[in-house]
Order: sequence, then C-alpha cells, then structure tokens
Amino acid sequence: QLGALFLHVINNLLKRPDIYIFHVPVLPSDQNYHNMIENPMDFQKIRAKAQRYLYHRRREFQEDIELVYDNCYTFNKSFPDYLKQADLLETVVEVVNE
Repeated sequence: QLGALFLHVINNLLKRPDIYIFHVPVLPSDQNYHNMIENPMDFQKIRAKAQRYLYHRRREFQEDIELVYDNCYTFNKSFPDYLKQADLLETVVEVVNE
C-alpha cells in the first residue's frame, strides 16, 4: 500500500537530525519567506497528508518532497548551511527513487 510506504519514508526523514530545518513549517511571522515562497512545504505537512491518504500516486509525494528542497534553494541562497541540508535531502530522495 502506497500510504504505508509514504508514511515510512517521511517518518524516517523526520528522524534525521541532519535535515532538521525541514521538519517543521517556517513560522508565519517570517514574512520574507512567505512573500517569496508561494507554496511552503515541510515534513509535518507531508506526514499529515500521508496520514490522511491524500497522496494517490508516488509522483505526488515526490513532488512535495522536491518542493521542500526547491523552496530552500530559492529562499536560502545566502545560507550555505541550509543549502547543504537541501543538497542532502535531494541526495536522499535520489537514492530512494533508484
């Protein structure tokens, strides 16, 4: 069942301290972020969608994961530590997709 697979993947991502910035949403008070990023995404939101079986295809799930690191690349161009986490997440996703 895809829902169980998606929950397994996102729960494992949530256990990784090396990509902690993606675990929770960016605070609503960070207006700069919310002005720049049209569709914020984080692991909590992805897990909630997976728990409610809102992903019907693998590609939908992958697109949300990709949105997490794409948003990071867009907003954090001047923050190499955050970009490293985005690179790591992208690498993890590529390995899972193989």
